[in-house]
Amino acid sequence: MYTKTVPFHDYNGKARNLPVHFMLEAKDVFKLFVELNAVLNWREGLSEGDPRDLTNEEMVEFFNNFEVILLESWGVPSADGLEFDRTGKYSFEQSKLFAAFMELLLSDITEVNSLLEKIMPKGLEEIVKKQAASLEQLKATNAGDPAIQAEIARLTALQEAALKQQVVEGTVVPNAVTPPDAPQA
Repeated sequence: MYTKTVPFHDYNGKARNLPVHFMLEAKDVFKLFVELNAVLNWREGLSEGDPRDLTNEEMVEFFNNFEVILLESWGVPSADGLEFDRTGKYSFEQSKLFAAFMELLLSDITEVNSLLEKIMPKGLEEIVKKQAASLEQLKATNAGDPAIQAEIARLTALQEAALKQQVVEGTVVPNAVTPPDAPQA
């Protein structure tokens, strides 16, 4: 679990220091596979070059994916440690606390890395990387089978189209569940 006390001024100008908590369970990691893979790939790319070399589209894609991960991993731990309440996610997303925390992350890449390391269940980061690599292996090992290659191409195109649409619209991924406290349309 990642916990951080965030200093900020609320919408009334009052100075505040409030904690935020983020955590992922194994089930969450598999729901967020596409977003986690994109963010983990970005993090690995940092070691190969300067993050300022990214295009605007790449930065938007990273932060859209990262925002989805943050909102899905946010919650409030119970005093007894038995529950992690995520029911206020919609309110958190609309809060000045969330805005201040995002600003903090934008200004401090080491904090982004710390958060990612602390929210990922042990061993699951490797699984995410291996799953992403397995599609490439499948392509290579079945290069002579046109039916498998066509299906791989179809799935890859669907994934890329979904990510591009997310970047263009600035939206979150379609698998996000509307929380119970969200206003009804």
